[in-house]
Amino acid sequence: MNSTIYKNEEDAIEICIATDYSSQYVNFAEQIIWGTEGVKFSMKGLAIDFLRFSKPLFVSLYVKEQLISISVLNHKVLHINGREVDVFYSCLWCTDLNYHSKGYATLMINQLTQYLFENYSNALVYAFVERNNVIGKRVVQKAGFRSFADFNISTAINIYPVANKNCRHLKLHEKAKMLELLNKQYVNRTFNDIMYSFDEHDYYVYSEGDTIYAGMQVKKMHWDLKWIDGIKGYILFNIYRKISFLKKYFDPTEFIYISIGNIYFNDKHAFKKLLNAIMHQYNVNTCLAYGLEDAYIDSQIMNEMQPFVLKNKKASASIYVKSNSISLSSLGRFPFISICDTI
Repeated sequence: MNSTIYKNEEDAIEICIATDYSSQYVNFAEQIIWGTEGVKFSMKGLAIDFLRFSKPLFVSLYVKEQLISISVLNHKVLHINGREVDVFYSCLWCTDLNYHSKGYATLMINQLTQYLFENYSNALVYAFVERNNVIGKRVVQKAGFRSFADFNISTAINIYPVANKNCRHLKLHEKAKMLELLNKQYVNRTFNDIMYSFDEHDYYVYSEGDTIYAGMQVKKMHWDLKWIDGIKGYILFNIYRKISFLKKYFDPTEFIYISIGNIYFNDKHAFKKLLNAIMHQYNVNTCLAYGLEDAYIDSQIMNEMQPFVLKNKKASASIYVKSNSISLSSLGRFPFISICDTI
């Protein structure tokens, strides 16, 4: 499906929405420079990430038939306040650098939400915006989104991760049990999409006998780091990367890390051992998790990511929400942050 949702013939502007993407679309997204927390990067392997979305929608804005702005939506049908709601996670909205500050991103988000609200009577759209992303905040606020919750992005680094005999892939017959444990742990969390996002092929557990003490789903991420602020960035880009044997631990242009989600946390020691073993299995030194500081399980998880070799680093972001049928006050305090939303 490929539909035009907005057209301005005078200015030769057209906004289209489709259920599939082209190589041009992926190339556009992978050439964008991201980052607001002192790190600048581009993303690789986005075509693989798009496949993880349940029902993706790909939005394109053209000026004189040239693609200059994009956005991606992940469509889920979730139960919120006792009713089915069409929930859309909006991400990767970006505009070609040559067209910045011309209002195209705002136009795209406005027309997109209008289209969704006209076609879905119970719809909710949400997006993540980093704390220091001034432009992103301005776009969502102009489009009528409101800040709903703040969360942290926590990173742990281990130079020498090790395997553990009690850490393993989830077995197929354990899937129902694992889903039951996760849903019980995250009961009453708004945006809970475990039934959508859970993938037993990427799920690992720490177990002793028949008892599972920790579990997590893993998503491999691939960045090309362009710049890091400060003395650390200078050392990494001008000295460190020139020492060949150190590149096996960190190569800025091929920075691969793991994002973890759908985390089951029953024992802090099991969690740390599992995370360490996963980093060893994937041959990576960095992992990332999203969480809410004032939610008990999330805060426990993020605290336990600290005791690795290098100190944990945190960045923060906000969830912005807009709906045509649901008030923010009815959503509760704690949203669930999906591993599929960590693109």
